[in-house]
Amino acid sequence: MIRPLLLAAALLIHTATAAEILIADVRGSGDEMKLAAITAQGIANRSAPRVFLVFGEECRWLRRDFESGKDNGVGRIWSESAAKENAARFPLMEDAWKEILREEGHRFQPVSPAGLLSATRPFWKGFLLYQKFGDDLAPATTWAGIEDLVPVTKDLLEKLRRAGIDAPVLADYTQVRASFPAGSQPRLAGHRFLIDTLLPRCRRDGAVSRDRTYGLAEHDSIVSADIAVRNRWPVYDLSHVAHANKASNVRKETPEPPDKPLLDELLGKLEPFSEVHGWGRNGEESFIRSLNRNRLVGMVSGVPNTSFFAGLPTPACEFRQKRPDVDPATVQVEDKIYLAFMVNEGDTIKNAATFMGFGSWLQPERGSVPINWGVMPSLLVSQPWLMRYYYRTMSANDYFFAAPSGWGYAHPASLPAADLMPYAALVRRGMILADLRHLNVWWIHDLRDPLQRHGFLRATGAAGHIEWSGLQAVEYPANSPVNIRSHHFYTYKEPAAAFAARLKEDYKDVKGPWFAAIYGAMEHATPHRFRELADHLPPDRFRIVMLDEFFAAASKARTRMEGRVWKPGPGAPKGVAP
Repeated sequence: MIRPLLLAAALLIHTATAAEILIADVRGSGDEMKLAAITAQGIANRSAPRVFLVFGEECRWLRRDFESGKDNGVGRIWSESAAKENAARFPLMEDAWKEILREEGHRFQPVSPAGLLSATRPFWKGFLLYQKFGDDLAPATTWAGIEDLVPVTKDLLEKLRRAGIDAPVLADYTQVRASFPAGSQPRLAGHRFLIDTLLPRCRRDGAVSRDRTYGLAEHDSIVSADIAVRNRWPVYDLSHVAHANKASNVRKETPEPPDKPLLDELLGKLEPFSEVHGWGRNGEESFIRSLNRNRLVGMVSGVPNTSFFAGLPTPACEFRQKRPDVDPATVQVEDKIYLAFMVNEGDTIKNAATFMGFGSWLQPERGSVPINWGVMPSLLVSQPWLMRYYYRTMSANDYFFAAPSGWGYAHPASLPAADLMPYAALVRRGMILADLRHLNVWWIHDLRDPLQRHGFLRATGAAGHIEWSGLQAVEYPANSPVNIRSHHFYTYKEPAAAFAARLKEDYKDVKGPWFAAIYGAMEHATPHRFRELADHLPPDRFRIVMLDEFFAAASKARTRMEGRVWKPGPGAPKGVAP
């Protein structure tokens, strides 16, 4: 089970102090060498933050993308001047974290990837030999994490020994692989070995799902395996496709993959509501719903150094929003279109480790316009240093909300019925911990029974809920938080002037007040992009607010809003009820 003292755990003082950090640039070193470095990092970072790896643009989520949008019709995601200044100061995402860490007294000692293995030799015991990076990845990494070993292929072992690293081979997965029945698939047979032999020796409060999304090395979530090694969690490499998930990208006639029984057996042995990091085949719905069916939640990752950030010393602190919420009694409802700018899917350490996606937290426009940022409360427990950075540096125009589903990434309808309300109780504790009052839950209408849906939302303690929908409306269910539905999720994919013109046209006949959320992620919803959009919207017609005022005004406007529905028509949004 999730540890009961969540609030206390988040406020513990880490005993490690500022120290010298080994930093290794692993770019161009190859998959096998990267895995060896990741594993050594996880082992060395168990008791203190000792190792930091540089992947740069070889990890998709660490790309700066300063020029993104310039030529594709979207509009720049950074201003030209800010891009030049930030690129000169922090060419790599890692450079920004290094400066912040130096300000806290940490020092960096550069080493090569092989030099990293040599420097961390006191922390690992020897090598684990495996045959193939793809098929053998999950059991080899899991086994290495359990026994403090570094996984190597025969070729890499010889290369490291030539470099003077003469550690013994203490485990040989190639012999295990050779024992598999003739005709078996090594990847699947390896997971049978993992479940039967390795999983009983693992911690059961988390796991890492490995997926090479799109077949691209820069989208390989094995970079997240350092947190599995640090915590002695299992690493697995299985498809999440299952008809029980009711995922939109799975055809009904498609047979279940042979992975499914192995996946459900492995996941079913983990502690309820534990986090599974990484990513999963064949996409988001399959990944998250397979986890939820097995009483687990997602922590979308695919970024390195999570074991490092988890170990950083964090002063005891409370996590509080920058400013107190507005007093609803003082809110005067205006005859305007209320807009809530929302960004960051929030289900992910991926965003926390990348300055809210491609470095957008570092943009000079942040703080100049109200923006609501999604955060995951569980990160305050597992990654207090990272989250303290955001709470410490937020402006009075930054506001945090819980996304999606309030503790980890979950589609509530996919949870077993008996676990729905216990999960809601966990969400409630997480929102108190993170000082959050508003909730974004995806696919909430998959809870077909309104009493069940509203009961879940009520149990979370949220003051309001935003829902991705095919329409716009404000709902006022009895004894349940106000629900604001919006279709404007990921629609801001054009230059600011064009999108603003579309909003003005859409709402030209809409009598205020009206309430719509404009939700985006990363490149489509940066502070620069939102600042540009705000500049194109006349203030006598539009009011851009944070979620506290958004919901306070919507609650007060009940007699003017209830029953009104705005539905997008073919090709373009249009039409509104009286």
